[in-house]
Amino acid sequence: MVRLYTALGILWLLALASAAVAGPGNVTVVPFESATARYEFFAEGVNDIPTEVAQLDYDDSGWQVGNAPFGTSSGECDVGYIGTPWNPTVDGSIVIRVWFELPDSVSAVYVGLRNNNSARLFMNGNWFSTSVCTTPSCPWFERSINVWSGTGWHAGSNLLTVMASSDFTFTYLDIEISADAPTTANEEGTWGKIKSLFR
Repeated sequence: MVRLYTALGILWLLALASAAVAGPGNVTVVPFESATARYEFFAEGVNDIPTEVAQLDYDDSGWQVGNAPFGTSSGECDVGYIGTPWNPTVDGSIVIRVWFELPDSVSAVYVGLRNNNSARLFMNGNWFSTSVCTTPSCPWFERSINVWSGTGWHAGSNLLTVMASSDFTFTYLDIEISADAPTTANEEGTWGKIKSLFR
């Protein structure tokens, strides 16, 4: 009987241990239609905007604050919900800066991009992708970009900067940030519900 109880106890401990074993998981850090960002309009095209605006220490305190998605939802293309109006033919190019938090043990970071314009993307001041759109698309193209680790993303605060411009009267720009990281059976998906940080 003692051996039986001992065996049951061991099995119970093993069950607890297996519940705590980390497994892979992809969680959304900043969902589409949710990012709060500092933004500013520029007269220059996307390739001529100074890259200093993507640096971590750039002072954007004088910029406006808006919610994604950015764009227009009238005229040639009704894209639905728009968080912050942006008309490229009137406002020029746009730059958005989104701060967000990553937990420990992240193994990969992805940026989802919905746009029908030309865009350059930077992580912590380092360029990692360019999206060029030469023909109008209604409502947008969508892609997922694997952000290579050389851009310097890390546990803690990170900065995504997107520069975008368009020659069309309608446009759309929205981002999503997700990450692969270990999760436990009791915590799966919970740490990923992290709000974008306003600075």
